[in-house]
Amino acid sequence: MYSGVQQRVSLIVPHAIYVHCCAHMLKLCLVYTIQNIPLLANFFETVQSLYKFLMNSQTRYELFIGARKKMAENKRNITTS
Repeated sequence: MYSGVQQRVSLIVPHAIYVHCCAHMLKLCLVYTIQNIPLLANFFETVQSLYKFLMNSQTRYELFIGARKKMAENKRNITTS
């Protein structure tokens, strides 16, 4: 059964033809592909876990932002030298 926008449109206009936009179809393909390649699924799961770890604490987030700014400054200093 359909759900979301497609279902809402078909309830209002039963004869409407629903076509996903290209960007949405590409996203669905990428998500399906990533879920079926264990190495990629593990990578993105790790990235998501790190994001949650950093975002669940204001202190950790501020430390991360500070470290990122320091790295950017060091990179600028190296390139200008």
